[in-house]
Amino acid sequence: MKKWTLLLLTVLSGIPAAQAQISFYGEWCYSNGELISKTWVSPEGARSESIDEKTGEKFIILCFLKTKKVYALFEDKKTGFLINDITKFAGTNQMVGLDLVSHEQSHTEYLGNEEVDGRMCKKYHFYRTHINNLTGEAEREGADLEWIYEPMKASNYNGCVAQKPGGQYDRLQVLRNIRQGPQPAHLFELPDGYKITEMPDGGIMELFSGKSREQNQKNFDDTQKSMKEGFEEIQKATDKSKSQEEQIKDLMKLFEGMQNKKK
Repeated sequence: MKKWTLLLLTVLSGIPAAQAQISFYGEWCYSNGELISKTWVSPEGARSESIDEKTGEKFIILCFLKTKKVYALFEDKKTGFLINDITKFAGTNQMVGLDLVSHEQSHTEYLGNEEVDGRMCKKYHFYRTHINNLTGEAEREGADLEWIYEPMKASNYNGCVAQKPGGQYDRLQVLRNIRQGPQPAHLFELPDGYKITEMPDGGIMELFSGKSREQNQKNFDDTQKSMKEGFEEIQKATDKSKSQEEQIKDLMKLFEGMQNKKK
């Protein structure tokens, strides 16, 4: 999922105020030169190709800017997933298909200028905040660091030429072997012969469960309620005001009741 996110952030978050568009080919590499993925960007969208280290299978991501469609393709198996409108799945709840968080917000922090791979860039920290609906606690997630190279900023690309997706302790990924200019049109077309599964409105949960978002949410809420009630019963059974013998007896009764409910 992270590979999807990285490509979408760099392509779909192009600078709206910029009128020019950019076309280029580039290779995302670790700082030691190890290849991560190949990337093509054009006014039509973006394409990324990578090889799974364990299986050796090719993984392709296609993003189409005009339709906001995103395809994740497994070339060897000739299968893939389609997100018909990526803007509908921008948040955690929409993508997962459950109301896990609330008050979700994205934040951008400018960290100054820094040279990366011979290019003077603007360094940014991207992260998100939300309220965890399960615990009620405020949480912060994501620690992406990106280096934006102004000459590559355009309406269809945000200019990212280096990144640390996992934050400052992650390995630096650098965009190298950049070749600007028109890219082959066929790279931005959906290839024939693929069996495509579309992401339903209920997100990942509906995709894998086959149930509607409403049903998945109800099942999730019921499970949470049962867990909460069970936790409260355990707290009552282990009340410190009781003797150890009384606590053990109450726990035994509680567990017997749980077993009877399962029958």
